[in-house]
Amino acid sequence: AAGLIEAHRDRQGARPEKTVYRVSDAGTGRFNELLAETLNMQYRPTFDSDAAFYFSDHLDSTTLLNSLSSHAAHLKKALETIRHHREETMAAIPEQLRIPAGIIFEHHILHFQAELEWAEQSIRKFEEADQDENESH
Repeated sequence: AAGLIEAHRDRQGARPEKTVYRVSDAGTGRFNELLAETLNMQYRPTFDSDAAFYFSDHLDSTTLLNSLSSHAAHLKKALETIRHHREETMAAIPEQLRIPAGIIFEHHILHFQAELEWAEQSIRKFEEADQDENESH
């Protein structure tokens, strides 16, 4: 309805007629506008789990440690997958796409590494707090 795609009917040989779609000039223009809008990088991460940590005195430390440990294990596996995918992708893509692809992979890797560092640091802090509490009793 917005004129972003065009369609026409086509038949090749004895095959059934089919509808062929293509992006219109208006669609290409709109795609380029939307793509440019994605570069408006306003970084506003949210962390729902922060509420649990703020009220962590209502949770037992085993629950917190198990959750953080599970999260850290997931992050390590994700980093391994991303690095493997990067290696395969960088070997297979044309030279002109290597810089943009490398930027994308590094963006993901750095975010996952930062989250992993936070999780491991948090685990150490909760373990130290448990140890101090046990020693004081």
